[in-house]
Amino acid sequence: VESPVHNALLALQEPANIRLSLEAVVTRCRVLGKQPWAKQLLVFKQYGPLSGGSLVHPHTQVVSLPVIPPPLASRLEHSMYARSSHGRCATCFSCVDPFVGRCKTQSAGVAPPNSQAAVLAASEEQTDAKAVASSRLVHLTDHFVVSVPYASSSQYSMTVAPIRHCAHFGDVTPEELDDLARILALLAQALYHGLDDPSYNIFIRTAPTAAHVRVCGREAGQEEISSCFHWILEFRPRFPADLGGFEIASGVRVVSGLPEDHAAELRAWVKARVEDGVRPVVPVPPRTPGRTHSKHSRLSYREREREGGNSVATDKSWRSGKDCRAGLSPSPAVAID
Repeated sequence: VESPVHNALLALQEPANIRLSLEAVVTRCRVLGKQPWAKQLLVFKQYGPLSGGSLVHPHTQVVSLPVIPPPLASRLEHSMYARSSHGRCATCFSCVDPFVGRCKTQSAGVAPPNSQAAVLAASEEQTDAKAVASSRLVHLTDHFVVSVPYASSSQYSMTVAPIRHCAHFGDVTPEELDDLARILALLAQALYHGLDDPSYNIFIRTAPTAAHVRVCGREAGQEEISSCFHWILEFRPRFPADLGGFEIASGVRVVSGLPEDHAAELRAWVKARVEDGVRPVVPVPPRTPGRTHSKHSRLSYREREREGGNSVATDKSWRSGKDCRAGLSPSPAVAID
């Protein structure tokens, strides 16, 4: 649970509050990853009616699976192939190196390849990879690279890749958590203003937690998995009619616009938020205090919800009664483990 406010947005949160939620997720990942029956962890967040979520209250989900889903198994298989064929981490090669010059890792590693790696590898002799990738850069920090994928499955999608090679999200450092919290606040605010508060999905692709995984007809241990996998976070806005007839019939995704154009827009939105100090979106103060005592019956609360939806962007939004009486902003989020 990310906030005590029922209808809060990620764009409403301070980076410090987002860090609390991330810290709770990391703690759960570390605990669940040690369970003998857990082979794969899924970390994801859904926001908005088009995201597929059913709960309005802001939250992030951590799911432990006793099996490795086929798409993730295929990603691991390709990452191991890239490691054995090229001796490099595909994510470092495609999502980090072109933007920072080199991957900050103590040992060679490989991560799940994608279309970026394939295209850059195929044209390495003909094209300067750094020049090509710079047009897809959205934001760069000391610990992360935010970029638009070369061939994304949806428009305005962003990949957040740690510069330090790391296979498991549970192994992030405190400094990386601080940086990641600020990045999530920054991206959420940029999309809130740039795309008028769109629905979105956030998910983290992390390495399997199983001690041994059968890949390509053989057993692979954690040491090998850690050397060939690189966790990433994907921030994917959702739009109406995400899949059309052509996509359903052919299985080929059609994305309106070029990744370079999407990156240019995202860069401008992010730059505006950085210049503004990465301040969270401030809702309009409510006309009435929140539900503070028994006279606010369940029926009257539902009537108020139907009347205005209690949107955080309207004067129907509410805060805790204590904050309202004191004239303060919403109480800080508390991550519940």
